[in-house]
Amino acid sequence: MVDDYPMTLWGYELSLKKYSENYEWEFEKANNCDEAINLIKKNKIPGFEIVFLDLNIPPSEIYNIKNGEQLGKEIQKSNPNIKIVVLTMLNNPLRIKNVLKNLNPNGFIIKSEITPEVLLLLVESMLDNRTFYSQQIKKLQPLKIINDEDISDLDLEILHYISLGEKMKNLPNYIPLSMASIERRKKKLKLILGVQNNSDRMLIEMAKKRGVI
Repeated sequence: MVDDYPMTLWGYELSLKKYSENYEWEFEKANNCDEAINLIKKNKIPGFEIVFLDLNIPPSEIYNIKNGEQLGKEIQKSNPNIKIVVLTMLNNPLRIKNVLKNLNPNGFIIKSEITPEVLLLLVESMLDNRTFYSQQIKKLQPLKIINDEDISDLDLEILHYISLGEKMKNLPNYIPLSMASIERRKKKLKLILGVQNNSDRMLIEMAKKRGVI
């Protein structure tokens, strides 16, 4: 279980033990990306069955991982058999579209919908190799992206370094793209996010408001 709020992790564990008592549970908990990766590496054999994953967690200080979505992809590379369940407060259609496409989790639940009954249904679906999406995820109609393009990992890298105050001229030192490609991607991001001026500050504010970063 990965979440930056220890009480949230405690609540998940308590609910699963109480309301899924037909199953035998062993839990490991992490509050950030580094703790999660270290647990995955440590327990690769025999490995975990399910990872409960928040999207908004502190970025890695060791690995090149900025958020829960990227952490989920790293976990999938480590062990494709691990089932990824996203539990998040975010309900922005744009962010959900990207998570569904880029991570394709086995389960996806908005935290406000979590009840013991929902957790039990989730577990039963996972063990039966079925996906489980909460009602809000099913009802949300992800936004149509311009030219059917999505916000990629490289786009997220650009937003990350801009949010840190890094100058545009320095971004090719951190991102494997030319300056011209970075500028084109930034222009596309402004179109997607509805930023109508050249302000990088406004781009970051809108990206945060829309739940992209």
